[in-house]
Amino acid sequence: MSTDVHQGLSLSESAALLKQYGPNELPVKKKSLLLLFLSQFNDVMVYILFVALGISLVLPFIEYAGHPHADSFLDAIVIAAILILNAILGFVQEYKAEEAIHMLQKLSSPHTRVRREGREIIIPSEELVPGDIVILEAGDKISADCKIITASHLAVNESSLTGESAAISKTEEDMVFSGTLVTRGYAECIVTATGLQTEIGRIAQLVSETELPVTPLQKRMAALGKTIGAVVVLFCAVIFFIGEFEHMQLGEILLVAVSLAVSAVPEGLPAVVTVCMAMGVRRMTKQHALVRRLEALETLGSVSVICADKTGTITENK
Repeated sequence: MSTDVHQGLSLSESAALLKQYGPNELPVKKKSLLLLFLSQFNDVMVYILFVALGISLVLPFIEYAGHPHADSFLDAIVIAAILILNAILGFVQEYKAEEAIHMLQKLSSPHTRVRREGREIIIPSEELVPGDIVILEAGDKISADCKIITASHLAVNESSLTGESAAISKTEEDMVFSGTLVTRGYAECIVTATGLQTEIGRIAQLVSETELPVTPLQKRMAALGKTIGAVVVLFCAVIFFIGEFEHMQLGEILLVAVSLAVSAVPEGLPAVVTVCMAMGVRRMTKQHALVRRLEALETLGSVSVICADKTGTITENK
């Protein structure tokens, strides 16, 4: 896009381009409160508890020929309470973490100096559009991919993009990229890409498409749930076989089999796991660490080495 370097875009042009290209930001997939709450039930053991809950609700009607007593639903009430408690604990912890991260993002919302209608103004970086003339100085964070028009002793730290901690010298016609930092000099640039069209935006899009790995505990819980399910089915089959052999009534056989199925399910296990992780999250919070997902805390205790791009991530970039 050709833009008058001395005048920059007009307000009407920038508004039209903002409407065309959208805000200069990376879209964040934020779960609705309902989805965040429902995601707490996505576990094999929880599925088994739901089956046990359904059986516990139906069983009294079978046992008392359609006229159950109120206290015969005690098992169902206990299982339902455990399911709800487990979901609330996980929901509250993850919601707090998401809100804390959202507040940090709002506090760190960057601004950029641009030239529009011949005047230099400072705008929120999310309002940058292709064709904007951006003025960069030492200490500025670059918020869009830009092509340099003029530069004087310009150096840019691209560690957030490439991992290279040494500053890179830049001259006219070179590119500077969103997410990098000006360490020295002065430059005037024209914005070439914003949002997901930037290099860092494309990387972020690839990362967002990566599926979250299953943790070891989740694998073990899933395996335990499948094992319990298989054992319950096996014992129910044995009971049906014995009942038929002993010429028992079908209703009586079903009652014994269903009672065994409900009693074999460890109702408190998911809640105990969630409570333990929630306690760990509270301890991490006291150490000024945010945990977005409870499952992420699981293997942290056995971590001995962290391999990370330290510059600007876990250091002060000095």
